Amino acid sequence: MEKNETLAELQEKHRMQMKERRDAIKQRKARTRRLIVHGAVAEGFIENSEDMNGEEFQSACANAFHGTGANATSSLQESCGSNPR
Repeated sequence: MEKNETLAELQEKHRMQMKERRDAIKQRKARTRRLIVHGAVAEGFIENSEDMNGEEFQSACANAFHGTGANATSSLQESCGSNPR
């Protein structure tokens, strides 16, 4: 009897862990999709963006959206992603 209860508790724990993993993956994929779409929109406003490196593109975005690159206070690396893997 005790073994069955322990097994049931363990199964429930694993079900919850799997659900949490699925939810995390779903959130990560939604964020990735959003970043891709937003990046594509931003690229549409910057001429020759496909020829720019990351820093050049960030500067061009700052100029386009703020009027000057002086307002861009964060570095490109600080603004990319949430958790390094």
